[in-house]
Amino acid sequence: YEEEEAYDEPQPEVVEEEPAAPVRKPAQVNRRTPVYRSRPQREPVMQVQDDEPLVEPAYATAPTFGVRNESVRAEPVRATEPEYKPQPRHVAPEPVYEEPVYEAPVEEPRVAAQPVEKIWQDVYVINLMGRPGHELQGATLLSSLMALGFKFGEMDIFHRHEDANGKGEVLFSMINMVKPGTFNPYRMEQFTTPGVSLFMQLPLRSNAAFAFEDMLQAADQLASDLDAMLTDMERSPLSDETIARYRHELAAYEASRD
Repeated sequence: YEEEEAYDEPQPEVVEEEPAAPVRKPAQVNRRTPVYRSRPQREPVMQVQDDEPLVEPAYATAPTFGVRNESVRAEPVRATEPEYKPQPRHVAPEPVYEEPVYEAPVEEPRVAAQPVEKIWQDVYVINLMGRPGHELQGATLLSSLMALGFKFGEMDIFHRHEDANGKGEVLFSMINMVKPGTFNPYRMEQFTTPGVSLFMQLPLRSNAAFAFEDMLQAADQLASDLDAMLTDMERSPLSDETIARYRHELAAYEASRD
């Protein structure tokens, strides 16, 4: 039996400790100057879990200008969502044309003109008569008629026209009271008569009321030249009331022609 050799326990190896690296202090960063990264940084990509729904990003369905890259394709649009159609930014509004509605003119009810009652006469007469015991002298009568613009004409009597030169419509005339009521202009110096009559016959194209005023002025002038008396149709003295009645009747006549 050999004695066992003494077992020497292994001693741990002594490892020489290396001196620790010096700790660097962070340099002060000037926040006023921008820091540029030398390499582009990639954004972290989140992995999609199977149990989470895939949401399409907004830029996938946004309108694009020009040809879109075929490599980037959006998901097919669901049937429930309306298909998006890009529209131009500025679209002129379409003119709206409204067909005019024709409305028939409303006729106002016509009021029937009330007929004017006829109160006038067809003939208005003013007589010139010589004073009792005196007759009208033909020579004085002729000169006065010529001064007043009378003209000898149809039916062998004297007429007063619109114009003093004998032109235009006959406004009134003068007739002899003695039958046949005519005159002979070549024998006026030997002519005498108890009276003459001025008369105006309707209708007239001219204003009848104005024509009567002219006849009344001529009668006054003849009465003054011949020293005669003025009478009405009944050979009564011509009064202011009779003249006013004649004017009223002739005014009604003119109103009926309007």
